[in-house]
Amino acid sequence: MVTNNLKFTNQVIKYLVYGLIVYTLFSYVPQKQLPSSDIILMTTVIIVSFIILDFLTPASYEENFDQLY
Repeated sequence: MVTNNLKFTNQVIKYLVYGLIVYTLFSYVPQKQLPSSDIILMTTVIIVSFIILDFLTPASYEENFDQLY
């Protein structure tokens, strides 16, 4: 039970960090300042797509190798 809570917490922190990075990039990189609503909308769409891809292709898959002999 504790490992599930820890895994969920790690995923939430990961998505928050991704969101912060994307928001910061959209805020400071463009030459022309974008409206905050557009930045939040683009960040939300990107983070939701990350979450969907994470659930469709989980990285925690482990191969079970059996000995051949």
